[in-house]
Amino acid sequence: MGLLKVLLAAMVVFVHAGQLPGFPTMGGSIAVQAFYIISGFYMALILNEKYVDQPHAYRLFLTNRVLRLLPIYYVVVGLTLLVALVMTITLGEPRMEFFQAIRTNGNRLAPSTSALLLITNLTLVGQDWLSFLTVSPATGTLVFTGDFSHAWINLNSFLVAHPSWTVGLELTFYLIAPLLVRRPLWVMVLVMTLSIAIRAALRYFAHLDSMAWTYRFFPAELLYFLAGGLAYKAYRHLKNRTLPGWLCPAAIAIALLYTAFFGLIHQQLTQQGVPGGLSSAVYRLVITATLPLVFIGSKHNKFDASIGELSYPLYLVHFLVWETLGAWHIGGAYINLYTLVIATGLAYGINQLVGQPIEQLRQRIFNKNSPKKPVASRRMVV
Repeated sequence: MGLLKVLLAAMVVFVHAGQLPGFPTMGGSIAVQAFYIISGFYMALILNEKYVDQPHAYRLFLTNRVLRLLPIYYVVVGLTLLVALVMTITLGEPRMEFFQAIRTNGNRLAPSTSALLLITNLTLVGQDWLSFLTVSPATGTLVFTGDFSHAWINLNSFLVAHPSWTVGLELTFYLIAPLLVRRPLWVMVLVMTLSIAIRAALRYFAHLDSMAWTYRFFPAELLYFLAGGLAYKAYRHLKNRTLPGWLCPAAIAIALLYTAFFGLIHQQLTQQGVPGGLSSAVYRLVITATLPLVFIGSKHNKFDASIGELSYPLYLVHFLVWETLGAWHIGGAYINLYTLVIATGLAYGINQLVGQPIEQLRQRIFNKNSPKKPVASRRMVV
């Protein structure tokens, strides 16, 4: 599973830093939704097999999620501020979206709006909500917008770590995951159906089909988290069965190759008249269907687990790397590859210095609250 997560993070890098010449890659929305599916699988896994007998299990679950997310996020924020200082000294100003937004529009915000932006940047909570808000030109207070990309002020530009809005959306899922992923199959399917209905109503009746509504509105995205939950139920059915030796490696190959070459496959299909939405839906279905076998085939692979630990810091830090290279005009036509390589190196360093110590802390907290010796393997800690 780790290789798949890092590959999806690399797809997001190419969305921001530019595609490889002649090699179209996956769009950002599809990559993010694939992450949602994987997240749903892992949350169902640990909530059903790890956080089951502990006292105050819900609080322990949320505490561990916060410890997983916030320290690495704060490191990226700190790096952003450090780079901004260096840019100010050497270039005269920090040439990054966040600081440009403050310089251009900071004085147009009401104190309450500034306070909200400060809280979201400090806590990650509500960063996805900014996609549905802008400010009133008259008062600087928050007002609703149907399309943030055409709003008077795009509040997303005030995020210190630009990609972190997806983490805010994930936090919403964590709050309700214990109420959903332990339910019978029919309950999860019902909620998924409601999520699909919300998505359809927004698109076809409310005519809300901008970027915010296609993969940032949590009730509509809940579909993908629960698809991962269904994949966990399939895994639970398969994990104690004797499977053909070729099946799991084949599933891993399909998931990785389909992800890596999705752009080319999608391009060919759409040229043949296949609707783009159908092509994307097929990919999501394939990822959902292969996840149980991918996990079975990789859960004891230490290399895969180590690679997977880089996906979160890589996802968060790559935008900073891309903006930094662009500010100093480094990389030229190969800025995408420079971004990927440097961001991967930074992700490794962040994981070694911060991620692994935090992981040990999370394990100590979990073990302290376990009434019996934990039997979960290291692969269960996500």
